[in-house]
Order: sequence, then C-alpha cells, then structure tokens
Amino acid sequence: LYSTAEKRNRAVHDAWMPEISPGRKVQLVQWDLGRGKDASDFTRPAPISDLIELNREINKRMSAFMKIKEALLSELRASQKIPPE
Repeated sequence: LYSTAEKRNRAVHDAWMPEISPGRKVQLVQWDLGRGKDASDFTRPAPISDLIELNREINKRMSAFMKIKEALLSELRASQKIPPE
C-alpha cells in the first residue's frame, strides 16, 4: 500500500500510543491520519515486528543505493583520467 519512504515517514511522524482493550489487553497503536475520514479509521495496531521489517526494507534499499553510487563514482573517476597519447 505505502512506499518505503511513506512507511518511514509514518513510523517517524505519526503518533504512537498504548491502547487498552475492554479485556485489559494493551497493544501499541499508531495514529495514521492518511487512512480515513472516521476517527476509528485513524488508529491501527503497530506491532514491533512491522518496524523491524521496515528497518530491513530500508537497509536493503540503502545497500542497493550504495552499490549504484559506487558504480557511478567509479565511472566518473575513470572518465576523468587523461588518456595516453
């Protein structure tokens, strides 16, 4: 549903709070103001496993970016060498 960047923004900028159900079960919920128009649509359960998975996703994208960056820098360095006469 959300891109990696949007998921990161939601994790960082949305409010997080404990919610106590009628059975006294406590869970972490996240206020997600982009979800709906009803107040009941604004909260969603936010298990720590979701944050761990998001961290893995971000790290995977950062690794891919670093590989592309290194390839570009290598090409740039090679293109700046003075060719032999």
